Amino acid sequence: MVPNDKSASDYENFIGKSLSHFEKTFADLSLDKQPFEAWIKNLLETAFWASKTSHLPTIKDICIQFAKAQDLAFSVNPEPKYHNRGHFKEVCLSMTELLKAQNDISPPLDNLSTWKMSDHDSLILLLCAICHDFGHDGSMNKYPFELEKKSLEMIDAFMGQISIDSSNRKNIQSTVEPFILATDPRFFPTLVSKFDMADSFSHSDCMSMLLVESDLLASTLPARGKILGERLSEEWQLTNPEAAASVKTDKGRLYFLEHIRFISPQSHALGIEVIRKISINQVNE
Repeated sequence: MVPNDKSASDYENFIGKSLSHFEKTFADLSLDKQPFEAWIKNLLETAFWASKTSHLPTIKDICIQFAKAQDLAFSVNPEPKYHNRGHFKEVCLSMTELLKAQNDISPPLDNLSTWKMSDHDSLILLLCAICHDFGHDGSMNKYPFELEKKSLEMIDAFMGQISIDSSNRKNIQSTVEPFILATDPRFFPTLVSKFDMADSFSHSDCMSMLLVESDLLASTLPARGKILGERLSEEWQLTNPEAAASVKTDKGRLYFLEHIRFISPQSHALGIEVIRKISINQVNE
């Protein structure tokens, strides 16, 4: 049964208490054929997101409009095997759970903490989760930030078409740029290095890390991650058959798992580093 027409309540507390439930949710998500626009509307109706406010009153509507634009784009262009609406939904759910985990961090984050995300920060991060791969064609970067810059160009163009004043548009564009650029996999070591010493990272770096962690989370899961590796292999088959052959192997999966880290206190509260190590052990068995 394809889980279409999900209600907002289906997205509440989806992680539950077990890894198996966590895995099942992502598996169900991959079968969800609901349009991205409707899916985002449902997500925004959950108690967590409904409570969020911003000095940009149209930010939630912008999120919905970007989701609608991606539905339209994939109605006329081929949808990549991995960088598709299923991936976007997974990143949005991952972001939601990471942000919700902020309330479970012990000791609590105080108002001055670099890692504490305001309502506005949270909505900006959700927007990034929705559109960080805007216009992705399923290829790989030939040079640093190639696809990420293309996404930003398309985001800029789309922002010029929707009903938002120019000052707010420029503010959003400049705000999301460093976060989206940070999702280039080759930038990951540079980003992580900022957190290796205390006080060497900024609030913006923390927001970048939360977006990157959301981007990686589903691929870290033991069963779901293996499936996603196979899908990425299919996606890369035409443009980079060598990488396509490697990414779906145990060796390729182990390389991925061993070269990423989950750093945020939010991800630690969720136990994502523990899950990463479970996945590594699974591959080594």
